[in-house]
Amino acid sequence: MIGGNVRELAVLIGRYNWDVKPWLQGEIVKTIEYTFDDYRVTRGLSKPSDVLRKPINDGNSAVREYGLGEFNGQPDIVRNDYGLLEKNIIINVGPPRVTHLSELPSEPWVSRDYAYQIPAYYWALRAMIKRKSINVAPEEILRIISTSAPIQ
Repeated sequence: MIGGNVRELAVLIGRYNWDVKPWLQGEIVKTIEYTFDDYRVTRGLSKPSDVLRKPINDGNSAVREYGLGEFNGQPDIVRNDYGLLEKNIIINVGPPRVTHLSELPSEPWVSRDYAYQIPAYYWALRAMIKRKSINVAPEEILRIISTSAPIQ
């Protein structure tokens, strides 16, 4: 649809009055919830929110250790755990022995080795991390986008 271009998402919302809330809730949030639920089942955890607690705890430890500020879902920190890589929510953009033909953009959903497949996954997970719950409303995601990212 729009690939990773968050500016095109802003155009669809602003110029064409696209109501992204059903898409955010029905596709993006649900995909993360299902991913966490699958991971929960394979790891014997009691509920999907137990899965969210793990990247929050691991992420907070990592940002403290490396002096990265606040944990907000940086892809290189959550990378290949919690089922996100297997479900293509996060992708490996830095495999060994690969020469890149272009430079990756400097965006919060792209890190050195991993990136979110689409920015909406990053923003949804960031809202979940901020709320410490997988139950987030599209309005929360849009609020985080609008207060965190200068979209031009």
